[in-house]
Amino acid sequence: MKHLLFRLIAASGLLMLPVSAVPAVQQINVGNVTSSGACVAWEFTETARPGLEVFTDAAATQNVTTSVRIEVQSLENARREASSTAASRESNRDLQDAMNAKGVAFVRISGLDPETDYFVRPQALAATTDTVLATGALTPLTTARTASFVPESRQLIADLSAMVPTTGDVSGGILIATHAQSAYPLLAVIGDGTSSTSAYFDLSLLLDASGETNLIPSAGELSLTLSWLGLPDVEGVFQPDSVPYTGTAKVAASSTTEFVGQGFVVHATPSASTTLVGLPVTVNLSVTDVGGVIQTTFNRALIVESPALSTGAGNTPALVSGVLNNHQLVFSTAGTHTVTVRDSASSASTTFDVTVRPMTYQNWRTYHLGGSQSAGGVSSNPDADPFPNFVEFVHGRDPNSPDASILGTTPRQPGKALTIRFDLNPYQQDYKVVIQVAPNMTSWQRSAKVPQVVQSFPTHDLMEVSWTEAELQAETGVASTGYFARLTWEPATSFTSWLDGYSLTGPTASPTANPDGDNDPNFVEFALDSDPTSGAASGKVRQTIASFGASFAQVLTIPVRLGATTPTWDTAGGELILEADGIRYRIQGTANLVAWNLTMTEVPAITTGLPELSPGYEYRSFRSPGSSSYSFEFVRARIEKY
Repeated sequence: MKHLLFRLIAASGLLMLPVSAVPAVQQINVGNVTSSGACVAWEFTETARPGLEVFTDAAATQNVTTSVRIEVQSLENARREASSTAASRESNRDLQDAMNAKGVAFVRISGLDPETDYFVRPQALAATTDTVLATGALTPLTTARTASFVPESRQLIADLSAMVPTTGDVSGGILIATHAQSAYPLLAVIGDGTSSTSAYFDLSLLLDASGETNLIPSAGELSLTLSWLGLPDVEGVFQPDSVPYTGTAKVAASSTTEFVGQGFVVHATPSASTTLVGLPVTVNLSVTDVGGVIQTTFNRALIVESPALSTGAGNTPALVSGVLNNHQLVFSTAGTHTVTVRDSASSASTTFDVTVRPMTYQNWRTYHLGGSQSAGGVSSNPDADPFPNFVEFVHGRDPNSPDASILGTTPRQPGKALTIRFDLNPYQQDYKVVIQVAPNMTSWQRSAKVPQVVQSFPTHDLMEVSWTEAELQAETGVASTGYFARLTWEPATSFTSWLDGYSLTGPTASPTANPDGDNDPNFVEFALDSDPTSGAASGKVRQTIASFGASFAQVLTIPVRLGATTPTWDTAGGELILEADGIRYRIQGTANLVAWNLTMTEVPAITTGLPELSPGYEYRSFRSPGSSSYSFEFVRARIEKY
């Protein structure tokens, strides 16, 4: 509960007195409209006494409250009693107390003129005075012109006893019965005139669509929508929700409708809370009652919703005995995405979040291989098939599961001299697939052909490219009796394309230029995935102290061009050297800031809290020896162009 603080300055200091939160008036409903009266029902957000003003103009200047009769927390059963007894009066007071406890108001207005516009304004009054704490919206009503004779008079009893085990006492709540062809709904207090769990409606009081006189239903089913004020949300329906009319004269014929609580609870358990763009997450779905018991009769679909889903959205397959396991979700964009799973026939739903990371090699490697440095290199091959990691990455395969081939079948097609098919990871960002053709297995030429998607799978697409004889001759420049095609790979970002991405041209595009005026020329910014147009630190280089057994060592983590390897001429011990894309990284350590000759060792990358890298980079971490013979150790990375 919120509090307002009134501050009074006194000689002795500051005095603060808490005051209860101001109640708000909401969910205003006008109903039971006749030619001479109406009822108004609403909810309070805080405890208050109900009050009501009545006006005859929309500007609320013509107040006629004192000219009409206002009955606050009015009850119908008092009118139906043959005699007023002490027991009945006490019962009425108990029901009115229940209305107050549920924060609802029910006010009856009588003495209105027929076919007249009125405006009512509900009030929240203080507990013991007529002080107005809050007012609701000015709400219009128009009384009926006349009352028609209704040949088939129907009463409806709506029973809510099924809600009691879940919500407790329902008496004092207000039930609202709405019909599409009636200008105003009917309002009734639960527990008034029937049992403590039922509400009573006289359907002959429904007005027609124009609101001028009573609704005279034709033979058939009169469909009603029932809702309530002052009760908690409970999943369920009213059965039946319609009243039969025969069109013959009947007096006080009754029907009943019973609230049946469905109590559905949708459960969704994803296999992981983190994935990569294009890689599936499976989710196990089930529907239980509120007590957790599987609903074995629930055999319909659920709806899965999230804007980023490319696979798995919309209607699921039908659940079998309330369960559906391994429903597959694939996200097409990075970010943290909220998934909603709901029942199409009710409001039962649940949500969960999945963090989706970009499909870079660094993230792919962590996803499949964890922190293993030996298994995670681009040229490593942990599953011992013919394809190193970077090939598995580019073509959407699992590096822990051997593959016989990444090439699909290549059926000969009419009018085509050569066709190849291959798998491709459509979400990966670090490599470009290059298709080459040749007439003789030696004179390879880059093909201008664009592959087409033949079939999509959860982790990759099957691609196809075909050439006619004339196209092959044009691309190779040679007329041959046979042609060949192959796949090669190259980095998605070269130094030139990296410069283009920052619109650097002319002198500012030189490897040694420094357009942002910091300490790093362009080739260093390229090496470390930094912005050459901003002097601000990238936040992608981090030096920490980490424990390794009984010793502590300095650890340097930096972005490195994807696929950087140690040259064969780098001897063991001392600095560690990596090379890629014309960049040489010298990882060095020292104990005295003079001789940078400590033996540096690569360790699994420590990336927690570091920002995502651009395509073509991966984080790599390096440690100093951490020997107890050194009081201090320092590490650094020197970047050279070679």
